[in-house]
Amino acid sequence: MRSTDAGNQTAGQRALLTSRPTRERHTSRWPPHLPTSESETSLRSLIPSVPDAVIPEPAPITPSRPCLPDAVLAQAVRHPARAAVVHGDTKLTYSALTGQAAVLAAQLREAGVTRETTVAICLPRGTDLVTAVLGVWFAGGACLMIDPAAPPKRCEHMLRDSGAAIVITLGDLAAGFPGLRTVLIPQTTNARYPAGRRPSPAVAQPRADDLAYVMYTSGTTGLPKGVMVEHGTLATMADSTERVLHASPTPYVRRVALNSGTSADTLFADLVNLAYGRTLVVVDEETRRNPERLGQLLADSQVELLLATPTQIRALLLASGVKALDPLRVLLLGSEAIDPALWQQMRDLPKLCTFNLYGPTETTVCVTIVPLADHPEPVIGAALPGTRIWIADKDLRVLADGEVGEICVTGAQLARGYRNAGPAERARFTTICVPGAPAPLRTYRTGDRGRYNAAGQLEFLGRIDSQVSLSGHRVELGEIEAVLRSCPEVANAAVGLTGDGDRAALAAWVVLATGARLDQVRTALQQSLPTHMIPRLAPVAAIPMNAAGKADIHALAAASAADHATPAPAEGLPALLQNLWSSALGLENINDGDDFFALGGDSLKATRMIVAIRQLLALDLPIRTIFDHPCFADFHHAISQEQAGRIRPTSNGALA
Repeated sequence: MRSTDAGNQTAGQRALLTSRPTRERHTSRWPPHLPTSESETSLRSLIPSVPDAVIPEPAPITPSRPCLPDAVLAQAVRHPARAAVVHGDTKLTYSALTGQAAVLAAQLREAGVTRETTVAICLPRGTDLVTAVLGVWFAGGACLMIDPAAPPKRCEHMLRDSGAAIVITLGDLAAGFPGLRTVLIPQTTNARYPAGRRPSPAVAQPRADDLAYVMYTSGTTGLPKGVMVEHGTLATMADSTERVLHASPTPYVRRVALNSGTSADTLFADLVNLAYGRTLVVVDEETRRNPERLGQLLADSQVELLLATPTQIRALLLASGVKALDPLRVLLLGSEAIDPALWQQMRDLPKLCTFNLYGPTETTVCVTIVPLADHPEPVIGAALPGTRIWIADKDLRVLADGEVGEICVTGAQLARGYRNAGPAERARFTTICVPGAPAPLRTYRTGDRGRYNAAGQLEFLGRIDSQVSLSGHRVELGEIEAVLRSCPEVANAAVGLTGDGDRAALAAWVVLATGARLDQVRTALQQSLPTHMIPRLAPVAAIPMNAAGKADIHALAAASAADHATPAPAEGLPALLQNLWSSALGLENINDGDDFFALGGDSLKATRMIVAIRQLLALDLPIRTIFDHPCFADFHHAISQEQAGRIRPTSNGALA
């Protein structure tokens, strides 16, 4: 029977973490050395660019009260002029960032924010997003991240469930939050206030057990569930990953991409780099989706560390080749499994240190990190220091090495739990009896299947339930089915996956109510589900059942494949493009009004299709074309303009 923690590391790994140079490097970063009380009186003189009234005093960081906001404040004292966040031509130094965040915190407190008040943040990607998170923490509150593109009903549920009454947003987005008090980001620390009042910029000192953020993930009930993560667990994750990732021989980095999605918990894995004095380079939404632009940003901004999904990296490699990764020194892959081909491709890049990260939102971003170079086949490695991972059967009995069971996590990185959890959600956080422990340990049942191999490394073997991972997003099929069945236009429905690997896509087979249309169902889904959770819709007369009395997804998928086994021959540019869309999306009957991304397209599928068009039509077509013209009719028109009547197809348009 095996658990994994620091004590299970190899002698070489322990030497890396405990060698004198490594210890000195970590203890000199965070918790950082703070000035003595004698020098604290002159801290304001160290940051001359921020008015005296708004310089926050750093608080001591102790093992009993770890806190990332304190660490960022300390970096502002030690490196006031260092760039903290860069977005295009906009740059915030550490002094400017903490100064603006302190002013925002004062505004939030005047608006009623106290300890653990949940504050919604709905902002486009940029320096303001980072200021908002830090400002909420400085006020003592907890962050609720809302993607500006999130569907209205999903936003309404998150706000209601979390109890958020205040939102930090921009003027043009404020209309989407009726009934909430709106707070705007201060653009300068010299902002004017009514009657000449400047609010006190004093910074709250969150405790380890205070709430840091609430992150909503897909839920089986048809509504997303809010995971509550405390400052202590976030700080533990930051410290553990720092010790593992940046131990020699991994190169130390200064510039880190802020690439994770606004509604993904990995956003906080990017943000914690501020605690170590690094510079965050913001990747805007369009660049995140466009691999050519992402490659250009990495080169122009001299980014050294990137946290990305395997899907995003595949698209980047397809668009620009491995040279796009040349600026990077460290690549972190997470949020979905890495296939053997990509694993080997990354191992073959000797100048790039690539790591695989694993961990559900409920265990604070990641609980395992493994360097790809050390293993010829995909594994998820060993647990971070302070965390243990057990393989258990359905009755939570710990299994021996080599046996397959459910991955269960114990230790310091477990979230507090779910907000307003029902019985099914509460059962995910339970207790487990483990060998040698005097009492049962609190554990999180991940729902993932795994085992320890002969080398003591954890292998991920899929799910024990209907949850899937697509393009880095965790998706509960039950949530999609519940939303479908709540639509008056739907009499019955089943949801599943079609395709394999990185070509997998969500599909829904729908029995329409009398007089209902499929486009009405799609419109209803768009009000409740984010784009990555909207499935391809196929009308059926009935939902077949398997021997267990459940929807027979295999039969439905097979019937759909048979219906579309013989595509129409390509004649002319419209038919050629329709075949390319059909092949990329796994669909037939592409219509002029269809949107590539609404039909399940992502950056990887878009890149594959554009590469095929380049080959078929001998066009030097930029990948951004599909992002600029996602509607089929507009896309066809754009290609027509590029082609200018010189079509030279070399095949019938089917993608390899």
